[in-house]
Amino acid sequence: MTVLLLFGLVLVLIQIILVRRIAFRPIPWFTRMAASARLKSPYAYGGFLFIVNMVIFLVITALVVFTVMMNVAFSLFLFAGAGAFISFMIWIQMSISREGTKKEKRIIGGIGSAFYWVLTVYLLLQIFLLPPSAPEQDPFMQFVGLLMGVVISLTAAVSCWVTVYLAKGKPVNPVSR
Repeated sequence: MTVLLLFGLVLVLIQIILVRRIAFRPIPWFTRMAASARLKSPYAYGGFLFIVNMVIFLVITALVVFTVMMNVAFSLFLFAGAGAFISFMIWIQMSISREGTKKEKRIIGGIGSAFYWVLTVYLLLQIFLLPPSAPEQDPFMQFVGLLMGVVISLTAAVSCWVTVYLAKGKPVNPVSR
C-alpha cells in the first residue's frame, strides 16, 4: 500500500508540473458552455463539474464491471487509464475556457472535486464498518480493496482541484467562434 500511495503522490506532482508549464488551447464548445448564462456563477460551474465527474466515474465503473463479467482481461487497466485521461482533459478544458480569478477557480475546483471527496469519506466509513473476522469471510481482502479505492478517490480529488486551479491557457472569445 505504501508503494501505491507513493505512486499516487508522484503522479500528482508530475501532473502539477505539467499543468503549470503547458499552455492549453480551449475547445470552442467548452468556451461557449462556460459563457452561458446558467454557468456564470463559479458555484454553478463547479456544480456542473461535479456532475461531469460523477458521470465519468459511473460510466467507467459500468464499463469495468461489464467487461469483468465478460471475463475480458486487463479491462480495468484500459478503462482506468482512459478514464483518467478523459478526466484530466475535461478538467483542463473547463478550467481554461472560463476567465476568472484564482478564488473562483478554487471554488470551482472545490465543488467539482467534492464528488471524489464524498467517495473517499464513504469508502473510509466502509473500512471502519467492516464486520469482524469469521472463518467463512475474508475481511482482509475487503479492507485491501476499500483501501485501494480510498487511495484512488483521494488522488482523483486532489488532482481535480489542482488541475482546475493551476491549468493555464488563453481563453478565446465565444462570440468570435
